[in-house]
Amino acid sequence: MSEVGSPAAGAVPDVSVVMAVYNAMPVLTECLDSVLRQSIGLDRIELLLVNDGSTDGSAAELDRLAHLYPQVRVVHQANSGGPSQPRNRGLDLARGRYVFFADPDDYLGPEALERLVAMADSRSSDVVVAKVVGIGRASAPQAYKHAEQVDLYTSEVYRSLLPMKLFRRSLVEQHRIRFPEDLWLGEDQIFVTEAFLAAEVISVVGDYDCYFLRALDNGGNLTARRRAPDDRLLVFERVMALVAERVSDAVGRRRMLARHFRSLIAKALILSLTQDQDIADRTEVTARCRALCHAYWDDSMAPELSALARLQLYALMTGHDHLLPELAQYTAPGAPDLVIESGRAYRSDFPRFRDPASRIPDDVYDVTDRLKVKQSVSDVRWADGLLHVAGAAFIPMIDTHDMATRLVLRGRSGEGERSVAVRHTATPELTEKHGGGRYDYGLAGWTAELDLNHIEDDGPLPDGVWDAYIQVRAQGVMREARLAAPPVLADGPRTPHGHLETAVAYRTKGGRLSLDIGGLFHTAPARVRVLEAVWAGGILCFRGTGWISGVQERPFQAQVFLRRRTDGHEVAVETQYVPQRVGPDEAVEGLAFTAAFDPLTVYAGDQLPGGVWDAFLRLAVPGLVQDGRLGADDTLDRRHLGRTRMMAGPQGEPGFITPVATANGHLAVHSGESLFMPGKQLLISQVSRGRGQEALVRGRIGLHDLQYGQLALVLTESAGAAHRVPVTPEPARPGDSASPEQEANTDQWPSFTAAFAVGIQQLRRAGTTARFELTVGGRSYESTIRLT
Repeated sequence: MSEVGSPAAGAVPDVSVVMAVYNAMPVLTECLDSVLRQSIGLDRIELLLVNDGSTDGSAAELDRLAHLYPQVRVVHQANSGGPSQPRNRGLDLARGRYVFFADPDDYLGPEALERLVAMADSRSSDVVVAKVVGIGRASAPQAYKHAEQVDLYTSEVYRSLLPMKLFRRSLVEQHRIRFPEDLWLGEDQIFVTEAFLAAEVISVVGDYDCYFLRALDNGGNLTARRRAPDDRLLVFERVMALVAERVSDAVGRRRMLARHFRSLIAKALILSLTQDQDIADRTEVTARCRALCHAYWDDSMAPELSALARLQLYALMTGHDHLLPELAQYTAPGAPDLVIESGRAYRSDFPRFRDPASRIPDDVYDVTDRLKVKQSVSDVRWADGLLHVAGAAFIPMIDTHDMATRLVLRGRSGEGERSVAVRHTATPELTEKHGGGRYDYGLAGWTAELDLNHIEDDGPLPDGVWDAYIQVRAQGVMREARLAAPPVLADGPRTPHGHLETAVAYRTKGGRLSLDIGGLFHTAPARVRVLEAVWAGGILCFRGTGWISGVQERPFQAQVFLRRRTDGHEVAVETQYVPQRVGPDEAVEGLAFTAAFDPLTVYAGDQLPGGVWDAFLRLAVPGLVQDGRLGADDTLDRRHLGRTRMMAGPQGEPGFITPVATANGHLAVHSGESLFMPGKQLLISQVSRGRGQEALVRGRIGLHDLQYGQLALVLTESAGAAHRVPVTPEPARPGDSASPEQEANTDQWPSFTAAFAVGIQQLRRAGTTARFELTVGGRSYESTIRLT
């Protein structure tokens, strides 16, 4: 075992990123670049890389980074056969307040660690679940609903047992949580389960794509390794025993064990029945799966399984082994068959339904409680003091001949419920679109007019939040669902006529319709429309309009400001505004505004401090002040937002300021060491043949004030050979594209041409990468993209 790099002197880092590395080139470079370019800044992280006996050049790449960055520490060791031992080794060396595990096949979103640490610090979280996006691999989207604190037993976080989460290191050390080194498959499930059970606060960063999980057919990815029966089953036996022993809460035990039963059926039993050629292997898997069922299964877990998995499990537990191959091979038809009797629905297309020889009870085929209402809402608007709502709703696989639909309002704090009958409307298009030639959904449409002063003759709705539901009854089967809301609700009066002073119809974070009677929690929102955004020298200038939805008064005050994401600190931006009718069809009283700021002087004459700053417009009317996010309009293209300005740090060290458009289309400004994002500041448009054996690489780079630094372009071939050439940016050539599809966005960026003494065919091979190196004040910064 050997090491390269040593613990960096100075303050304890916020995050220790631990990575087990085995034969991960060339994607390893992209992964490491995504960590080193995190917006949190290099001074707040350490990167612990354990090379587990790689033979493909990964070791050299790790050593290269260790010599460039004092935050990188590399350990070389003989191959251990799995990720557990190298991860544990990295964990033993970690010094950070938090630890985050990453795999070299994957990569992080630029703001991932900053957002995760901010969440943990603000909520004292022990575990922060990072939203994972699968690329060629499945993820568990239900687990990533954004929340400052979730309950392990009632939320969906336990669907995600990947280790790519932020763990408080003191929690891990206090409970001596480690990856089991005798497992190479499912070892992460044991680690994460123990951490979840030990945690007092679990949070979820679900509003940002934190981690990108890739499946690569490169021979080193463990997901491609052959799994023997013992490999598949040992982890189930261990983790289910752990849950059964440690969880006494009835709901928690049921839901957590059910999660493993879902995997047990799909990834052990069915996989064995369909793929194992050895009869002895199939027999062993079946017997061990049955033993787990008898040890831990409870019928209350049945709703947690799919209908087919429930039938497969019933056959397993009752000794119908001769039916298991048939059930494993079963593929549902395009339009499943239902038998409707006495208000219950049964899957008659499933094998052996009402088969006298098999004698399987009907309730095993009962799917009534699994049926979901399919719905849409086309209109929510105020007119003449009434709330008009229209949409369509039906129960899939059940005709709408005998329909009875009601709109139900249910008080969130126990105020009771009120319901309104709707008027059905014809929807022949739904039959054509969803009926598949078998089902008739021609009466799924409905409309309702709600007089909130008189519902069911009970007088006005009491103050509070009322959630809207749609209740559908078809052929005796009744199902209910939260009523959807259109993406944008039409502006309406806050003061409908009658006794109600304020009623606000709004769309919840989950996309559902609710009413706030009394305006207790949801005042009318501020609306901001950015019409233009341009760079004027080093000053970013905006022009737009603003108004407050549903408020007839004209705003008398407006102020653009930046708010730091981590602590809420605000910085005002010089703003001018005039009254104007704005909004759709210029039908709303509002104002037009202009604002401008220089990132190097906006903070009381100084440069913007480090962090991610979101841009807002604050509007005020008598008795009401509302903030609205500045949207990154279409004019905010790469020419404006992707460009970076250099600055000096607190001690004169280099730093950078980059305006960006967030994933949700809003404006933000990154200030600190974060510089390059792959494919954003570095654009390669052409690789061509030069004179002799020269290869020419042309492109553009999105940087201001290049005289402060020195640039070099490094090309790394798939075989590992690197070629470095200094680059002097040339003046921008408008109309000369940096890449064919991006001419309009990048023709103001400085151009460059770099000549390499290497054959053109070598650079065009798959896996070749281009990396810009910027050296300023003795520090190096990089941006890497794949060249081919």
